[in-house]
Amino acid sequence: MITEIEKEQLRKKMSSSFRAARKELDLSQEKMAELLGISARSYEDLEHGINLCSAIVLLRFLSRSGVNAAKLLEELNTLLTSE
Repeated sequence: MITEIEKEQLRKKMSSSFRAARKELDLSQEKMAELLGISARSYEDLEHGINLCSAIVLLRFLSRSGVNAAKLLEELNTLLTSE
């Protein structure tokens, strides 16, 4: 089971990854949301660390953003396995 501390760490990491990728692609939040197939409000919540994304949105993000999937997944795994 994922602890609340781990969830918070995941939200922070994902938030910074989404924001950095969007800025690298020079997209507005609305355009990034469209690229990922979610509402602008849902994307805003992801970027502000309010919510975590679904697996489908994560896969879309990794395939459409140019983010190094292996590196990001390793970083996320490290957050979940560190003590």
